[in-house]
Amino acid sequence: MNLGNYIRFWSRWCPDGECIVVGDQTVTWSELNDRTNRLANGLAALGMTKGDRIGILSGNCLEFVELAIAGYKLGTILVPLNVRLTPTELRYIIGHSGCRAVLADGSLGDLATAALDGLDSRDGLDSRVAKIGLSPGFGTLWDDLRSTDANDPNTDVSPSDIAYICYTSGTTGTPKRAMLSHGNVLAMSHNRILDDDLVSS
Repeated sequence: MNLGNYIRFWSRWCPDGECIVVGDQTVTWSELNDRTNRLANGLAALGMTKGDRIGILSGNCLEFVELAIAGYKLGTILVPLNVRLTPTELRYIIGHSGCRAVLADGSLGDLATAALDGLDSRDGLDSRVAKIGLSPGFGTLWDDLRSTDANDPNTDVSPSDIAYICYTSGTTGTPKRAMLSHGNVLAMSHNRILDDDLVSS
């Protein structure tokens, strides 16, 4: 079981059901499945493959969720970047995690650019791919990234494969990373459901 399977499942069983509501925008399960397939294929067209790290510098938004799910399906690894960090701190995390691409909300463009400009080539960041990350609100960027191919990428992703690399704030030294697998995130979700008694009777 990988986390992308949940989107696939509900898009079949409840295609028109509300999945995400952001302000006055509602996304159904089938729409989210289609959108994340296209995004995964768009990232693949840029050279992203299973195991590649993709940093995202953004607040909470629909695009963050879409990128995470596209990553589940493609087998890439999301590296969430804290918007409160300095360029130097972000630069360390981007380099240390081995990001091949960084996507940033345009409102954070100056911060992203300052962090990326100081990276050495040996850090493995593909500068061509990295430059796709500066678009106000993600709107145009997301449209450009999304492929016309809506087929599921069908990458073989197992519960032991890494879904996220999360970093501490580094208040007592350099940030430390935690690598969370699909199985880790699934177990945490199940525990939260049980702890909060969210299972309907």
